[in-house]
Amino acid sequence: TLSSSSAASDVYKRQDAERAALALAAAQPALGVRLRAVRVTVAARGGGGGGGGGGVGDVPALLLRGVSAEFAPGALCALMGPSGSGKSTLITALALGRCSSGELLANGRPYAAVARQMIVTVPQEDVLLPALSALEMLTFAAELRLPAELGAPARAAAAAHVLRRLRFTDASMRTRIGSADARGGLSGGERKRVSIALELLSNPPVLLVDEPTSGLDTSTASGVVRTLRALARDEGRTVICAVHQPSSRLFGAFDQLVLLSTGAVAYAGAADGAASHFASLGVPGALRPLAHESSAEFVLRALSGDGGSDQDEGAHANGAERIVELWAAAEAAAELSLIHISEPTRRTP
Repeated sequence: TLSSSSAASDVYKRQDAERAALALAAAQPALGVRLRAVRVTVAARGGGGGGGGGGVGDVPALLLRGVSAEFAPGALCALMGPSGSGKSTLITALALGRCSSGELLANGRPYAAVARQMIVTVPQEDVLLPALSALEMLTFAAELRLPAELGAPARAAAAAHVLRRLRFTDASMRTRIGSADARGGLSGGERKRVSIALELLSNPPVLLVDEPTSGLDTSTASGVVRTLRALARDEGRTVICAVHQPSSRLFGAFDQLVLLSTGAVAYAGAADGAASHFASLGVPGALRPLAHESSAEFVLRALSGDGGSDQDEGAHANGAERIVELWAAAEAAAELSLIHISEPTRRTP
């Protein structure tokens, strides 16, 4: 009958999706990313000159100064810091695999073209076509991005499969995307999930997400972060999110935290250990959270020079630099400890 034929067709489509997903997954191993003393400089116009044209030429501006950090598969990492701390620069360096000096490593080896192809970026502003549905958008993208040998039916089925993994129903994936300024269409959280789905088509092991919760209400932002956490924990991906100032609930969803201050690392480790680490430093402005202050707010306040105490701005800036220095010293001590541990030891007869 017609209904049984339609049901059989749906089964075949789902089987095509599974085959496509498995074929892609087999070619993309888990990928851990590590940075060693990464520096990024750009040419900045020098000042001065006067009418005689004797101005100072371009001078280098240091955007990242010796950043060392590690991003592990299966973990959701927050990349945080005050405005101008270097978050976007670090995301760009990770995406392009380029820096002025230092090392960018993928699974312990230097970045190569193949590694860069396995790392994708979800931009803060979506680049979706509002007149299309989510399914149409992904189907067109699948035609362009997925291998031709998969065949058109399998590519279309893979597009639907990715959307279902991101909690889209058959109805919502066929709803017009729309825009934030127009009535109707998908919600802000759904549009963000479509942007993530576009990048998941090629099954990348590393996902860089720029401000995934920007402009979203708390409930919607929480749903987006849960989705990213599932992609990391359930599928073994390395997911790195640049976030501005997450709520306590959102911050608690992250496994790792890399905290930047004026282009340098102030902390890199377990997200739930950051506040206690800061409080143990004895640095003015970073002694303890204020009443009703979340861990994320506390560590950002300690670095940004934002009030919260009677300290003046200069004292806060000095405190932030002191935090960076203490972290660098702790990292150097840890490196020495690892060197001693790895030295061969004699066995006792």
